Parts: sequence; C-alpha cells; structure tokens
Amino acid sequence: MSRSKPESIRHRVHSYRTTPDLIADELRDEIRRGVLVGGQPLPQEELAIRFGVSRIPVREALLRLEGEGLVAVYPNRGAVVTRLSVEDVREIYHLRRLLEGDLLARAARRMDDADLKRVEAAMDRAERGAGDPDWAVLDGAFHEALYAPAGHARQLSMITALRGTVDRYWGAYRALPDHTGEWLADHRRIVEACRLRDAELARQVLHEHLARAAIVVLDGLKAEQAAGGN
Repeated sequence: MSRSKPESIRHRVHSYRTTPDLIADELRDEIRRGVLVGGQPLPQEELAIRFGVSRIPVREALLRLEGEGLVAVYPNRGAVVTRLSVEDVREIYHLRRLLEGDLLARAARRMDDADLKRVEAAMDRAERGAGDPDWAVLDGAFHEALYAPAGHARQLSMITALRGTVDRYWGAYRALPDHTGEWLADHRRIVEACRLRDAELARQVLHEHLARAAIVVLDGLKAEQAAGGN
C-alpha cells in the first residue's frame, strides 16, 4: 500500500478533526472505485502515517467500515478489504429486490408532484453523468430520490448499506459503458411507472433492473478473482 497521500486529505483531517469519519469516507470511496480490492491488507500503522494521525482514529474508521461489510478486522492480524463470494452477491441482490421493490412500491403510491420533480432531476443528473467515473454515486442518488417518499428511513439505510457492498464492481471494472443504454432506459421506465402511480409496474421494472445489475456485479467479481489468482 502506498504511504503517499495528497496534502489536501491531510489538511482536511487536521482542519475538521472528524478523523474517523473522514478516514472512513476516504477508504470507503477507494474501495468503491476499486483502488483497494478484495483481500488487500489495511495496515493501521501505514494508514496512520498516510493520514498523519494516531492509530486510534484509524482503528475506529476500520471498525465503522467493518460494520458496513467493506472491511474485515481480525484480532492480532489486522484488517483487510472484504472479499465477496458468488453466494454473497446472490444473497445481496435477493435482499435488494425484496427491500427496494417494497420501498419503491410504497413510494410510488405516495409520490406527489414535488416528489416527481425531485426524482426527474436526479434522473437527469444521472443521465448527464453517465460517462463519469462517479456515476455509481449519481445512480445511488436517483434511487434514494425514488424511495424517499415512502418515509421508511431504516429500510432506506439498509438498502444503502447493501448497495455499498457491491458498488466497487462498477468503479473497478468500468461496467457502465457497456450497459449505459439499458440502465438509463430502466430509469425512464421506472419514472414513467411512478408518474402513472403504478406501484406494481415500478416494482417489476426495478426487479428486472436489479437482475441485470447482479449479472454485471458477478462478472466484476470473477474479474477480481482472476486478477488475484483465485
């Protein structure tokens, strides 16, 4: 692992003094983008040097990421970026279909014109950023706007955590360019179903969308395993 880090990160750590949160945010982003890959060690001493802090906030940051399923922390062995198995991915997408399908259906029944405008604005931002490296963030914001009218904050939090465990396969293997048309068409179909207040149609389109996403993530997982010699 490289010990170097842009001075801007060090400055932010010292300026805001929210070191565990900031370190966790940085590592989470690097895992999502594929800079840190499954099985990669995360030595606390090296991270402390990199961020210019003691090992205590580093340890706290790693424990937070462990709670999100992104890092595994072993007593006396240190921390590593988690590896997902094929069964892990299948279970994650099974849960996502259940949770997100239910939440979207609830939201579609409750959406008013202001909600639809927010959803459409998020969809437009995702479309404009479809070629950007951070598209997964824009996609997440679109889905959050879709689900927000349901008013189920805990359920949305669970969904966000599940998304976070698989987002790395979008950034790391640049999956979007080969699937841009499908993804954006799905977004438009979901929004159209919401305009019609057709909750079951919205749920059905979302299930199809997630089924295609699962295939892409499994392909990314296989690529990671091949690169690691597994």
